[in-house]
Amino acid sequence: MELRWMRAFVAVATELNYGRAAVLLHISQPAVSQQIRKLEQAVGTQLFERSSRAVRLTSAGTAFLPSCLETLRVADSAVRAALNAVDADQGVVRVGFAGGMASRAISALTGEVRRRFPGIDLQISASLHTAGVLEELAGNKLDLGFMAESRQMPGISTRLISAAALCAAVPLNHPAASLSQVALAALAEEPFVLIASKAALRLGDMAVEACLDVGFSPRVVQEAPDTFTMLALVGSGVGISVMPNPMFEMWSSGVAFVPLSDVDRRLRSVLAWRNTEGFGALLKVLEVAGELFPTPAINKQTL
Repeated sequence: MELRWMRAFVAVATELNYGRAAVLLHISQPAVSQQIRKLEQAVGTQLFERSSRAVRLTSAGTAFLPSCLETLRVADSAVRAALNAVDADQGVVRVGFAGGMASRAISALTGEVRRRFPGIDLQISASLHTAGVLEELAGNKLDLGFMAESRQMPGISTRLISAAALCAAVPLNHPAASLSQVALAALAEEPFVLIASKAALRLGDMAVEACLDVGFSPRVVQEAPDTFTMLALVGSGVGISVMPNPMFEMWSSGVAFVPLSDVDRRLRSVLAWRNTEGFGALLKVLEVAGELFPTPAINKQTL
């Protein structure tokens, strides 16, 4: 049984389409079909049900998939370990992030690592929320992560890289849009657009907590699955919101960001990494990250 057969199986199982799987694998569709046939022969049973309209996993294929994914993960991990042991200036570092602001940090880090250490390959993946990044770090699926500050976990070190004060996000035609600052309490009667609680983003909880701090519960007229959708709704006049002040750097369409005069809360972001496997390439990337994202000096912090 060859790993390339298993990779073909995972691609088809993911796409449920031989043509799209071939594109993912950068091989021809007949080659994918041939590899699946060889895998089925090796396993001893049919893994897919095929028809002119659809491709579906058989019960055997469904049972085979989790172990197949784990086998490929272990194989990739073995290759990564070998590469990481050769030279500190070479290797593979798996980096994850959650949140729109973290994507800017990822872009800066990737560019600087590529410039200084071209032999280090950063494998980037995005997660919907901090919990996802933390779980992947704990499960040895990531080496490094950018995320909101969260609970401490054994084997994972963190360092504060930003503590962004909250501001009001309002449509450009809102009376507060032209102010240098505004009291959140003065916006108590406004309709709010907030991150949905099921999205499990720290920003959503913090916005509600900030409102409660100044004496009111926000009247939420619509929930959004993510920050970008939330900002689009604010820009279209559905309501206002609360978010960290750096957000204006990544969004300018129809939204004004006004500092809050009566809120001390900050959204704290951290760099987290597995400290049980301090291989050379990871240490080099942490060195670069330390220069790009120094720990801020904060006198006033409220969580």
